[in-house]
Amino acid sequence: MRADRRREIWAATTAIVAHVLFLTLAPRTPHVEEEPPPPIIDVPAGTMIDIDSANESGPSAPNASPLARAPAETAATRAATSELTARTPPAAPVAEPAADPASDDTADEEEPQPVKPEPAPAARAAESEPGPVKPLPAPVPTDEYGAPPPPDPVAGVPGLSGPVWSVPGAMPSAGLPKPAPTTIAAAPIVPSDVASRVLSGTLHSRDKAAGIDVPAAGVVASSIGDAMRGSALTDVKGTFEVKLDGAGNVQSVRFVGSTDGDVGQWAGVADAARRSLAGKTLQMGPDKQGVTVVVKVESKVQYPAGTKEKIDVKPVCANEVVEQLAAAIEGAMQPGGGVRGIRDDQGRFIPYDELDEERRSRFCIPIGIRGKGDLSNIGALMTNVVSTSFQVKRSGEQALPADAPLPIDRSAPWLPTAQGKTRAPSPPKKKPKKKKRPRRTKIVPVQIN
Repeated sequence: MRADRRREIWAATTAIVAHVLFLTLAPRTPHVEEEPPPPIIDVPAGTMIDIDSANESGPSAPNASPLARAPAETAATRAATSELTARTPPAAPVAEPAADPASDDTADEEEPQPVKPEPAPAARAAESEPGPVKPLPAPVPTDEYGAPPPPDPVAGVPGLSGPVWSVPGAMPSAGLPKPAPTTIAAAPIVPSDVASRVLSGTLHSRDKAAGIDVPAAGVVASSIGDAMRGSALTDVKGTFEVKLDGAGNVQSVRFVGSTDGDVGQWAGVADAARRSLAGKTLQMGPDKQGVTVVVKVESKVQYPAGTKEKIDVKPVCANEVVEQLAAAIEGAMQPGGGVRGIRDDQGRFIPYDELDEERRSRFCIPIGIRGKGDLSNIGALMTNVVSTSFQVKRSGEQALPADAPLPIDRSAPWLPTAQGKTRAPSPPKKKPKKKKRPRRTKIVPVQIN
């Protein structure tokens, strides 16, 4: 126990002696006294100072220490300062401002201002001579309407060099506004038997669909069709009105309108139909009532199969091929499955041979083409085919819209619209929602007495 304590005391004593010897024998850095900074010299305006770029003290040794170069730099600074002081001319005496008796208290606090030197006579003469007047800078407009128009460098005729609308009488005036109406327009007259008229017209429409109609209407439509075939109008549609009295005589044949063609040619068709019907007594209905026959005629140049092209080329859709492969794999796994097809949304099986074009091309990614045509189109020429349809109108009758709405074509948008169908209207664009602004609370200070 005592040996351990002696060992610890001996180690501590040895460490203390080593620290003392290290601090005693360590080299000390020589203390260099700092030189006071040179005095600040107030150099008046117009004083020229020459500064020599050469080092008068000579180049210093490359291995010289900073402490050794410090005295040399200080001596050089003192020499430059003394030389600058010797070269500086004495400052001009400053005139003291006249003391105001009312401001005796503040005279000691105000500093004297230096007197500006008088300009040379040549400078005063140059200042006194009038020079060119510089134009004021034009104001910078904040927008395109904030500044006056620039001056026109080209002089023109007074009153005609400006815009046209500024010349009186060059543009027509808008005129005085119409006065507001002072009377209320009368309500439209609605017949009391409108329901009976609508019912009668609807019944006649059903009779026509069943094949029961005025026999004279078919004869009128055939006469207009024959006149259309003898004209030079092709690939057009037109409408005619033929009025018949109760005895079956033709009163007038009027052309209503068309999609294309010359009006003179359409008038020739109406005259030809009138001449063919003149002098004929047509058979009317059992009521012996006068009617108006509205005939719609259409001319279409086509091949014998009823198409504009000999071969109808259509794209082969990728989904159709994929569905056929999937159905073939599914049919091969089932026993006795030999008919290929798909199932609709209701689970009914539809063979591929019975699929319509709409179902095949709902989502079409074209990967090929295929042609469909008729043998009668090969080697045949296009002919002008004229078709007619008619509608009988009786005076006092009002029929409901009998035309059924067209079905919607759901095929791919880039495919042509199928005949007898229409495209669905595009959905309306969604309006961007307005961001709700956060409510701001206004703090009103209230003074309480």
